[in-house]
Amino acid sequence: MQKAWQEDHCNAGNGLNCCVYIVRNRVRAGWVSWLSMLARYEDYAGNIPGPLQEYPNFNDPLFRQLLNGIDAIFDAPSRELDQMTSAKDPLNGTVTTALYFADLNKPMTEFFKTKILADKENHRMCGKAGTLTLFN
Repeated sequence: MQKAWQEDHCNAGNGLNCCVYIVRNRVRAGWVSWLSMLARYEDYAGNIPGPLQEYPNFNDPLFRQLLNGIDAIFDAPSRELDQMTSAKDPLNGTVTTALYFADLNKPMTEFFKTKILADKENHRMCGKAGTLTLFN
């Protein structure tokens, strides 16, 4: 939750949930375990991580929404967020799941620029959530 808050608490609920959903998508795709994925979160970051500006106030409605929904994201996915983090390829009809995201208006990591943005054939844009752009 800290990583989602640090990454995207300015994008409201869907942006926060997308950050967590994409971690879940990576684990479901067989990349690594939950704990390994969280430990290596920055390795796949789209944006250059900044320091955590502030810890969330437990009374903040946005933080409460994330806190209340976190178990459901890992255990029982939301149909709305599943649809938001995946897209149907218009060329062949296959459904692709978002595995990467970035705010393209903020400084991006070298990894993201060279491995994701530069490889449009393998990493297509598959959604938007607030200011976040999602890629497969």
